[in-house]
Amino acid sequence: MDYHTIEATKNLGASGTSILMKVVMPTLRPTLFAVTILTFLTGLGAMSAPLIVGGPNFQTINPMIMAFAKTPSSQELATLLVVIPGVATILLPMIQNKLEKGKNYISISKTKTKLQKQKIENKGLNILAHITTYALFFIYTLPVVLVILFAFSNSLAITTGNLAFETHSHLKTSNVSLWMHRHSSHISLV
Repeated sequence: MDYHTIEATKNLGASGTSILMKVVMPTLRPTLFAVTILTFLTGLGAMSAPLIVGGPNFQTINPMIMAFAKTPSSQELATLLVVIPGVATILLPMIQNKLEKGKNYISISKTKTKLQKQKIENKGLNILAHITTYALFFIYTLPVVLVILFAFSNSLAITTGNLAFETHSHLKTSNVSLWMHRHSSHISLV
């Protein structure tokens, strides 16, 4: 976002809340909506993450579709469950286009300005912003941490849910595990 726009609204006497709600949020609305759609679609495609994080009692739509599709008596239900995300995938971009129709969200700066850290004066909003930021950081880093944790665990520990430092003791003696980790790291870098 162009910082000159924020400076102009400050010079016109707008408060921090007014700048956030009337200038920043309308400019960011398409981005936030697009991120919401992409996150929703990524969640629809998730197969293993819900099972790993939520355990065997946690269900999302894709594993349910797979389970119902394997049983001949419930294949119609699996077909119906496939239609629901398909319709949602079509409707969400249509809603976004409807909301953005006739509005201009472009914010282009003609001069270079450095981004400046903005202090949130309202203590309640400041605490809420920090809690939200740390929660999102935790949510975004959790899959990476779990992949690293599971990469060094044996399959029995993952299956039984017995993840402790004792289950990683085989790493000290097993060159195969370290070779596999180095090999997978090398492939991921390539």
